[in-house]
Amino acid sequence: SSSWSGVPEFYGFVTSNTTKGPSGAHVNYTNINASSVNRPYQAGDFLQFYGVSEWIHTTIITGFTYMSGSTTTLEALVTGRTSPGSFQKNTRQSQVYTNNSRRVIKFNGYYK
Repeated sequence: SSSWSGVPEFYGFVTSNTTKGPSGAHVNYTNINASSVNRPYQAGDFLQFYGVSEWIHTTIITGFTYMSGSTTTLEALVTGRTSPGSFQKNTRQSQVYTNNSRRVIKFNGYYK
């Protein structure tokens, strides 16, 4: 359905859902890269990427790795599928649609 395959539709569904399926909330942050102690998102949350004029890609945060040269700042690793045969698997978020805006959807739970 479009609520799963369309990026804006997924955002709208997940952030407003109160009946059946996953539920989440938009997370505000000042820097997508977070300290290892205090980060507003975790593995299992969603990370979306903005294109030229619309939100174009949804991934799942699957883990974290230290930024190159840092022992205190973490970068999210993401997994997602762009098209048949094109995907990310535990890829640094900075290597996916580089220099594009991002937004995080905090996974809150699942309604049955």
